[in-house]
Amino acid sequence: MERRYKKKFLNLPINTVLLAQDESRFSSETPRVTSWSASGSSVVYSGYRYGTSLNCFGSLNLKTGNLISSFHDRGNAEATIEHFKKVRSSYDENIPLAFLIDNASWHKTLKVQEYCEQNKITLLFLPPYSPEFNPIERVWSFLKSKIRQRFFKTADIFRKFVFDLFANINNTDYTKL
Repeated sequence: MERRYKKKFLNLPINTVLLAQDESRFSSETPRVTSWSASGSSVVYSGYRYGTSLNCFGSLNLKTGNLISSFHDRGNAEATIEHFKKVRSSYDENIPLAFLIDNASWHKTLKVQEYCEQNKITLLFLPPYSPEFNPIERVWSFLKSKIRQRFFKTADIFRKFVFDLFANINNTDYTKL
């Protein structure tokens, strides 16, 4: 966390919900495909050739591990505000929220700052180029590993798989652990 935000962090009200926030892109095409084949022959994949992708905004509650996600066409101030609205609606309006967030230019726009001030949201910016400090990066890595294990014949199958992953990520059956 940047030095100037440490004081902000230390002065947060005791009932503040701390969330890690980030955006990620999920793609149907992986950069590398490995498979077994007979010696001297290669594997040929048929089906959906051109990749499709989905942009996801996610906020991870650092206390409960609950993930709140939303999908948008692109990363910009409007999409950020829409995501913050979804997160804000998940919590009582009197509970302050604080986001650990990267330094994307759209996170620092006047629109985003005004929305945050009006809705009891504090942005705590991480140091530049330090995704390792953001816990939600582990969630993205896990989800992308699940996507890399599959081959998608169509864009619709890919979208359904990703949406099902996100629909079930918070539904853990703790009796099976």
